[in-house]
Amino acid sequence: MDVRNNHSSLPSTRWPNVSRHQVFLSFRGGDVRRAFIEFLFNGLTDAGISVFIDHRGIEIGEEIMPKILQVIRRTQICIPVFSKDFASSKSCLTEVAEMVACDRTIMPIFYDVSPEVVGKQQENYQQSFSNHAAKRVTSTTLDNWKRALQTVSGKRGWELEKFQHGEHELINEVVSEVRQLLKEDDLDVTENLVGMDHHVREMMKNSAFSMKMTKWLNGKSFLKDIHGAVEQRRILSLQEDLISDLRKKRCTLRSPAEGTKFIRYKFANLRVLIILDDVSDFEQTDSLAGDPSWFGPGSRIIVISKRRNLVDEYSRAPIETADLSVLRHGSQRIVTSSRSSSVNICDDFLVEKFELKRMNDAHAFQMFRIYALKGGPLREEISSVAWDISLAAEGLPFLIKIVGSSLYRKPITFWKEALDRLKQETFSKEVKRILKARYEALEYSAQQIFLDIACFFMGKDKTISSYLWKACKYHPSSRIAELQDESLVTITDNNEFWMYNQVKFLGRELVKDENSSKPSERSRLWNQEDIGRVLNEDKVATVEALIASFDNPRLFGKRRFFHNFSNLRYLEMNCPILKGHRQTARNFREDLFLPWLKWLEWQRCLNISILLALDLSNLVYLNLSGSSSTNWRCWKQIIKV
Repeated sequence: MDVRNNHSSLPSTRWPNVSRHQVFLSFRGGDVRRAFIEFLFNGLTDAGISVFIDHRGIEIGEEIMPKILQVIRRTQICIPVFSKDFASSKSCLTEVAEMVACDRTIMPIFYDVSPEVVGKQQENYQQSFSNHAAKRVTSTTLDNWKRALQTVSGKRGWELEKFQHGEHELINEVVSEVRQLLKEDDLDVTENLVGMDHHVREMMKNSAFSMKMTKWLNGKSFLKDIHGAVEQRRILSLQEDLISDLRKKRCTLRSPAEGTKFIRYKFANLRVLIILDDVSDFEQTDSLAGDPSWFGPGSRIIVISKRRNLVDEYSRAPIETADLSVLRHGSQRIVTSSRSSSVNICDDFLVEKFELKRMNDAHAFQMFRIYALKGGPLREEISSVAWDISLAAEGLPFLIKIVGSSLYRKPITFWKEALDRLKQETFSKEVKRILKARYEALEYSAQQIFLDIACFFMGKDKTISSYLWKACKYHPSSRIAELQDESLVTITDNNEFWMYNQVKFLGRELVKDENSSKPSERSRLWNQEDIGRVLNEDKVATVEALIASFDNPRLFGKRRFFHNFSNLRYLEMNCPILKGHRQTARNFREDLFLPWLKWLEWQRCLNISILLALDLSNLVYLNLSGSSSTNWRCWKQIIKV
């Protein structure tokens, strides 16, 4: 590099420290317009590209040249700027020869000379080589320089004379091409993605977006963990990241208000792609992308969320009634949630909801191998248990990652224990923490419904079950929807409740955590041993619901079963519990028991007269399926109640 002009506005290079750069600029400063190199350098650095340039205004001597060559070897892209007098500099020719020898990516700029003149050493280049020969430069060196110039002249580059708008247009194209080659415009997403190709194609198709459009985008930004950042009050940091990504230059703000104002008014003419990851509430995006009108026509805002109803508030008109010719000129907001696909028009922008389907077994196993084996072979002795573990993880990516990572380089005994844990409890503290965060985000009544489903209502009809929660004033319609939005509960095609095993285990562990040593101080009971202990206590006021469908009535002693449960609202049991004690309404009733009971499920009941000892006035569900009792007098009394 030969710099004969003092480009004082460019930052100085520190010698002799040699670091890795993305771009190396080589030019002859004496005959390249000062502003051109300055604008080219600034354009690249403003785009976030690390550029090496020496501009100290002196001829590079032999003591510096080895360092220059070392920089070239450690640089990804070399841009020689060929000018009429370029070949007069031995330093510039040596740099080009090194670029070719190291097989660097070379992107030449022909400033005021044609590729033919450079490659064939014509005009000034011919004279320069004659001068070098006269100064006793060896023929070997001269031939090496000539071959290098011939090689570089044949590479794809830019000729200034072919740009109608001159240097400014050329510089913009150089910056764009370099960013694309360096993949600077690629968004920073996680590695080890599995099974995403189909989902990406579907989302692109539904949003009228394709990767070919990225070349017309003026800026892109991927902001991860929005929810966590908002919780930690890092809005200012998110705004700085967004602005820096779109401007391709680092930005520092004084306050979130300043950041919101900057975003709102500075990008109205830019076509951008913004991806906001892990958004739990649209209020979290107000200071980042509060309205698509903040950005130019054709922009896309993709919001990734676990909540399926995140954009319902923006859904005001069906797509069939929309004027799509207007929408083509507006911005678009696409929301990807954790589960069919629907479209709504919201004022002057389009909202597309794309729900991610559950990972299939093959992709789950592929992902598990990535984390558990990290590229290593699948040994025969663990292949079967590995498949079982991936199935037990039920296609949950975060769970597969945690389980797989914990088993890396572990013996097979660890693998078998991991499989047992997956089938019996939440796998680890980390898994429990992640799932519990969703539970804690629920309203109180939604939490109660969640615990009921985890303990008792898996596989039961949603409509029928809702009678219980309506009687408890838990507002089941909205609260069940809340559970679905948090991906804690799914409603099957048969209108039945379903949840992942790890989610079910979480619910049951939360109940056990109410009092780990004393079951009578828990709200719900379903374990035979725990219920047996509670029945021996005089008063049980905490237990609200229990399921006691066991075949051995002797476990329940001689105490009156209902006498000590004062707040029971849900009871499921089978016949043998009471059959063995021959209890009747006459010797059982001192008063009506279970005054708060709303749900009674007593399968194969043989003695329905016992029901007359219960307060049935608040009952909303009674299931006596399998009962063979023919005591019609008792039946009439029950029906009357």
